[in-house]
Amino acid sequence: MEAIAHLRSGLECANALPPGASRSRFELALQLGLGGPLIATKGFASREAEAAFQRAQELSRELQSEVDLSAALKGLGHVYHVRANLREVTSLVEETEALAKRSGDPVRQAEADHLAGVLSFHLGQFQLSRDRFERSAQAGEYRGRYYSEVYGIDMSVFCRAYMSHCDWHLGYPVRSLGIAEKGLAVAREISHPFSIALALNYLAMLYQFRQEPDAALKAAAESRDICAEYRFDYYGAWASLVRAWAIAESGRLEEGLADFDAGLEDLRRTSAGLRIPHHLGLLAALHRKAGNAMAGLRVIDEAVAIADASLESWCAVELHRERGELLLLAGGRRPKIKRMRSSRPRLKLPLPREQGCPSFAQALRAPDSRRHAACGERRATLLCRSTAGSARAWKHAISWKLASCWQTCDEVTAIATHLPVHRSVMR
Repeated sequence: MEAIAHLRSGLECANALPPGASRSRFELALQLGLGGPLIATKGFASREAEAAFQRAQELSRELQSEVDLSAALKGLGHVYHVRANLREVTSLVEETEALAKRSGDPVRQAEADHLAGVLSFHLGQFQLSRDRFERSAQAGEYRGRYYSEVYGIDMSVFCRAYMSHCDWHLGYPVRSLGIAEKGLAVAREISHPFSIALALNYLAMLYQFRQEPDAALKAAAESRDICAEYRFDYYGAWASLVRAWAIAESGRLEEGLADFDAGLEDLRRTSAGLRIPHHLGLLAALHRKAGNAMAGLRVIDEAVAIADASLESWCAVELHRERGELLLLAGGRRPKIKRMRSSRPRLKLPLPREQGCPSFAQALRAPDSRRHAACGERRATLLCRSTAGSARAWKHAISWKLASCWQTCDEVTAIATHLPVHRSVMR
């Protein structure tokens, strides 16, 4: 906060200078310097950060400074990204990559790859995203460990955080955990609070994917304490949501639900829209566990609508699975639900490995669950095409086709493991 106050004082002094290139250069440096601390304290999606980077973009174009323009565009890219305005980010990625290519600077290319990687992840393109993060990490290491000029995070930590989530969705749970823990170790080694908070949050969410509430609670609680001390609002709200989920999953359901609602309000106050469908999907699951199917179905409807509007499709499979679970619980009390349609092609989703085998027999017998998850047929076909020659993939796809029912990747693993049981269910 002290840095922000000094930078704003500097802007007041710059505004007192006579108009001209000299004043513009002073203001440009101050606006770019202000963006990073505002992201850390107010959140990636804050209006203040957007204003700083927007003004920096205008000044850099006026001064024809491609180096500064690249930094301003990357800052705006992350603002729009965390707001879940993925369409706007797409155009910024294209210009940022062109600027990095012209510069020939490996560090600028690393940050361009990073911005492209976060966009690809939230569009559900996990392998493409991982490839971009790996390139970003390698390019950054060309000059040793480096911090982002935009928001002051150690980029090797940031890349590992996202790579761990990519690996989870690609089916490498052991590797994903190792990468996340390595990223946290690097953040602790350099003693950088913002990087530590980031690494802890991604690790906590990874434990959430793994259904390990105790580990998730420990990581989220540590991150929450750091965020409270340094006023990292965005990551503090994220940590609160994971903590609330872990509390509910540990048996204190009412407390967890109340904390989850409060965490969502905190997150929305930062203007963040990213991962809202995922968080709402978790909230719907908690309502299901509390026996409130109607509340869960309303939340799932909201989550799917937000995901469709923003194009954030990485968690779409889980949202459809959760809707099927809620329909099973609702039974004859199911409200009329409009089937979600989309003109966008569905993205292929590779199979995770080494996962648990939850029950799927009830879902296969339930016509409503089959009907609301029928998009699994098409996704299964895409999966086969993306893993041509894989007998395992074909076996899973045939199971999907026979059931005409979208299952989670965990449940598909269960079908493959217990294929005779699956056939008996179909009879």
